[in-house]
Amino acid sequence: MGDRSDRQGALLPGSPSTKTLEYTASMPRQIRLSIITVTLNAEAGIQRTAQSIQALKISTLLPRWISIEAVLVDGGSNDHTLQLAEGSGAYEQIVSLPGSSLYEAMNHGVQCASGDLVIFLNSGDYFLPGGLEQLLSAGANHLQGSEDHGLPPCHERSLVSGSIVFYAGSTYRTLPRPRGRSPLSMPAFQPALIYWKSALIRFPFDSRYTIIADYVQLKLLIQAGYSIIHFPIAVTAFSAGGISSSNRRRLEEAYSAACTYSFGNGISRWLALLWLSRGRSLLWRLQTTTLLTTKSKTLCSKEEAL
Repeated sequence: MGDRSDRQGALLPGSPSTKTLEYTASMPRQIRLSIITVTLNAEAGIQRTAQSIQALKISTLLPRWISIEAVLVDGGSNDHTLQLAEGSGAYEQIVSLPGSSLYEAMNHGVQCASGDLVIFLNSGDYFLPGGLEQLLSAGANHLQGSEDHGLPPCHERSLVSGSIVFYAGSTYRTLPRPRGRSPLSMPAFQPALIYWKSALIRFPFDSRYTIIADYVQLKLLIQAGYSIIHFPIAVTAFSAGGISSSNRRRLEEAYSAACTYSFGNGISRWLALLWLSRGRSLLWRLQTTTLLTTKSKTLCSKEEAL
């Protein structure tokens, strides 16, 4: 019958070697990243965005453990937005949601997405060459887990953030990292922020707010124990048009959110009121790093994109 110990150590025909088994166990698990674009009469910028997504999908710099899908949610465009999006071949899903607000459409896009990770890309905006690929590689241990074990981070509590570049015509300006120290400051630039889908499901955007629901959501995530890991990598080119067009409304919503969710102390709320009443020019000259300036520079183009 032969030696039993020899038979136990032998491999069946066609079975992988011990070396192969060890390599397989150490390989990182596959992760899908869903790119969500929300549109409304955005024919002027959708082609640029779609081309950016197509370039990302074929990029040789994309980590092997990442696959890409793109989801477009349209709020009822009556121009050629949908035809251009469909013709681009960039989007695996194109959903029409007439009459929806910006944040309602973003929440719906999250529900439609099949990825483990989510990033939002506005129509007209685009990924800088190699930027998102670098961010995914740099944040692999937070997005993918240890390369030695191939496990996700505990409870998927880490969000990974990069930097953005504002563009207006031929002028480009890279924004520094949001400091996020004041209760009213924006913790990260959303166009360069990679979420876990599970976090977006747990904390959807509050559609009662028209332009700062992402600020509210990030503050709630941080309160719940999520962390934002920032890397100094420029990821997204973000349209800077119309920054000052609705400054007052932005600050009114910020103050309302600070009171509703206790995002801030008396000083933060006093600063918001000061801006809304008499202190606007003074605070603008000081270039405060709280929401009073950071948010006004980050969110305005969302309104114009829609």
